[in-house]
This record gives sequence, C-alpha cells and structure tokens, in this order.
Amino acid sequence: MAIFVGVREQYLSLIMRQFPDTSGDDNNASGTRLFKHIIIFFLPLSIITLVPGVIMSLSEGMPILAAMDLMAFLVVLSVSFGKGFAIAHRKALFVAIIHLIGVALLYYLGSYGPGMLYLLAGTFFTSLIFPGKRGFWSTAFILAVCIAFSIGYHLQLIPAPQGPYYSPAAWITVSVNLVILSATVAVLLPRLFRRMNSADKSFKTVTMATTETIWEWNLDSSRIDYNRGLQEMFGYKAGEMEDTREWWMSRIHPNDRERVEAKLARALHDAPDQSVQLEFSFLCADGSYKHISNRSIAILDENGRAIKIIGAIQDISKIKEYITAIERHNEKLEEISWLYSHSVRSQVATTLGLLQLYNKRDITDPQNSVIIDGIDTSAHKLDTVIKLINELSKVPEELKQYRRNK
Repeated sequence: MAIFVGVREQYLSLIMRQFPDTSGDDNNASGTRLFKHIIIFFLPLSIITLVPGVIMSLSEGMPILAAMDLMAFLVVLSVSFGKGFAIAHRKALFVAIIHLIGVALLYYLGSYGPGMLYLLAGTFFTSLIFPGKRGFWSTAFILAVCIAFSIGYHLQLIPAPQGPYYSPAAWITVSVNLVILSATVAVLLPRLFRRMNSADKSFKTVTMATTETIWEWNLDSSRIDYNRGLQEMFGYKAGEMEDTREWWMSRIHPNDRERVEAKLARALHDAPDQSVQLEFSFLCADGSYKHISNRSIAILDENGRAIKIIGAIQDISKIKEYITAIERHNEKLEEISWLYSHSVRSQVATTLGLLQLYNKRDITDPQNSVIIDGIDTSAHKLDTVIKLINELSKVPEELKQYRRNK
C-alpha cells in the first residue's frame, strides 16, 4: 500500500510540473485545470487498454488500427510529460488524437464499434478544455466525417460495415443523431461553465469583501484552502502558508490545540451536520497571537459522510481586550464598593461621633481642641479615600476606545 501511495504521489508530481500555473478565474484557466485532471486519469486508462487493443487489432488482421492505438498512447504520453510544449499545443494534440482514433475505429468497425463514442468524446473534451465555442469545431469535423463516410460508402470507396442492421438509411440516422448530440454538448457545456465561473467569481468577490478568513478543508485529501483573509488577518505571505492540516494545527496555541482537535473530532462523529463554534489563539507571522472565533460546518455526501468542512474566522482580539478591560474595571468597582462600605462610612461615622462630643456651649473647652484634631485627621483620611476612589473610577482607555468605535 505504501509503495502504491508513493508511486501515485510521484506520478501526480510529474503531471503537476507540466502545468505550473493553472490559477485564474477565466474560462481558459478553468479549462486548463480540467485538462490537467483529465490527463491524470486518462493516461493510466490508456496504459490499461493499450495491450488488449493492440492484441485484438492484430488478431483481427488490422495492423494499422494497432499502430493507431500505439501512436495514440505515445501522443498522450507526450502530452503528459513532453517538455517544451505549450499548454495550448498539449490540448490541441490531445483532442486531435481522440478524433483520429474515432475516425480509425469508424473506418474499421463501422457504427457498431466505439468510433462514434470517441468522436462524441472529442466534442466533450474540446468543450471542456477550450474556452468559447471551440466545441463547434469538433461538431463541424464530425459532420464532415459523416458526410465523407456516407459518400465513401455510396461510391464503394470505403468498405461498408457488414451486418443485418446496416443500411444507408440506418447510417444516415445514426450520423444525424451523432451530429445533434455533438452540437448539444458544444452548446450546453460552455453555458454550464460560464455560469459556474460566474458563481465562483461572485463567491470570490464576497470573500474578498469580507474581513473574515474563509477556509475549506477537504477531509479526503487533508488539503485546506483559504481566501486572502488569512494573509491580511495574520500577516502571512503566500509562500509562508501551506495547505495542510498539520500547518494549520501547529499554529493554534499549545494551550488550545488539544481542545480544538477534540471538539472538531467529536462534532464530526456525533453531529457532522451541525455548525461548530470555537475560540482559540492563532499564531501570527510576527510571532504574536490573535484571539479568533471560528465557526464551521461540514458538507456531507449522499451517505451522510463528511467530505468537507467550510468555516469562517473572525478576529476577536479587540473584543477580548474590551472584555478584559471590563473585568478589570469591575474589579475596581468592587474595590470602590468595599472602600465606600468600610473606609468612607468609617470616617464619616468617626466625624459625626466627634461632632456630637464637641462642646458648642463652651468653645473654650480644652476637649474641643482634641476633637477638632480628630475631625481634621478623619477628614484627611476621607480625602485620601476619595482620591483613591476617583483614581479607581477612571474608565480604562480600551473601554473609551470601544465606546468611540460604537
């Protein structure tokens, strides 16, 4: 199994080198990305079918068809790994060999063989990987092939297929249906991709407009894609980010990491269709941490299995600062309450008690001097407490800023 995975990774790496940049939002970039994935799957299938196809062709006395199979495989190999080929030339060679295989199969096997399927596949691939209305070129080619074969059969320039179901009328009917199907593919596929690209552009516009970081985690490949918010929020450059789960988890604060992993795993297992909200600290490019709120939800397949997780990250560092400032302010208010209930009331009670002892009838009473000194001392203590209360009552700068922002 490990050997298979290693070979697969090497194979994918070789293919990716031939398509160094498939980014972009236009139809041409989308077609190139599709072409890359078509090649990834088409080449192994070509290898699997090459030997049986060549053996069958030789055993049936059709060496030219066997040569065509071999040539087609070599062309696909060149398209996949050949150096110095422009992407447009790779695409053109690929669709050309698909059409030529269809013509060869049609010539040797007639409408009973897979030739017409190859021709229709040619239209399909052309519409997928080329922008605009290039699929109609394939339809025009198929129409020309059908007309040429009809004339060839009629003039006996091409050997007509043998079988009880073949007739000129049947051939014309099959040809007309093939051309109609090809034209339908050439019309509908570009429209479909235009709408998909339009929806994709709208989504990307929204993600660029928002201040949040939008991310998508493919659970099968463990790849995580982000919008530009990750760079703007945490200061990372494009070359510093990785699309792996390990990179993401390694930047969660060690005190939060185990809790985040456990809650995500539990949510995927117990209620994958429910949203999950987490708060944790995330490492910035400059080495500092930001407090973030992460809300995510899983995308399920038809069997209820989670295949993707899509989430949004919001920077709540300022909110955390405001909460901390409020907590500190509340502590000061509690201290003020204690000072009022103990120190202030104590000094006021002392002053009132001394005033009751003051001899108003005989102000020359020597005891009045002692009482006045006591009142003075109590007043100074009360003044000290009031100054402390005034200092504690000051609103923290963070709360002032918060009120201004509101």
